[in-house]
Amino acid sequence: MLKCIRSKFMHCLRESLGEEEEELPEKQPNMFEMMYSEQVSQKQAESKDASLPITQFCRERREAAHVLSVLLQPCVLYVQYGEYLVKCNKDSSGRIRKFFRVRENSLEWVSNHRQVDNPKKVQRYSLSGVTGLSYGKTSRVLLKKYNASLEPWRCFSLHLSHRSLDFYVPEESVRFWVLGLSRSLPSPSPLTIGLFFWRKLKLILQALFTKAANQTTLSPSFARCVTSYASSPLFT
Repeated sequence: MLKCIRSKFMHCLRESLGEEEEELPEKQPNMFEMMYSEQVSQKQAESKDASLPITQFCRERREAAHVLSVLLQPCVLYVQYGEYLVKCNKDSSGRIRKFFRVRENSLEWVSNHRQVDNPKKVQRYSLSGVTGLSYGKTSRVLLKKYNASLEPWRCFSLHLSHRSLDFYVPEESVRFWVLGLSRSLPSPSPLTIGLFFWRKLKLILQALFTKAANQTTLSPSFARCVTSYASSPLFT
């Protein structure tokens, strides 16, 4: 009671004297409030840090895709310019050599490159009908006996819904055709430059191993090929 009267009296006295009322000290947070505040701040910092690698990863993926596109552009231009390739026949043991090129989402071919501008002479197949591309001897046609002498790392196939188009390519241009066509398809193949060269190395080693072992149906593992290549005097 006395405390209440005293506080009112002091308040009236300060008002009469024109003095400002003293500010009460701010409430100090207790230990639990401080711990909770620190945890919230830590979680917010972790969430910000976690978003940085994702952003950096996306940026690196975009840069890698751009670099890959630049590296593969010469291959795309090469197949658009065209070249003479050997096409393996599906039903007979013969092979035909014709001029092939990619134009307007189609694979075109003629008997002579001078006929490319003659619509009556040009044969074509839409790339939209191609379901996939494989490098090496993977199709039924390329695995036939009369194609046994063909070097597998110079072969590739375009797979259609009912058959395949099978080719035997010059050594110096096989990478241009495989990578260029893989990028020209409506659904580009996941084959990269690195995967292509690894695949080519494996095909070469398998072919040499099979020839050295005098076996025609052997399909050894990559590690076995490398081991045999390193140890056999036939390859030195």
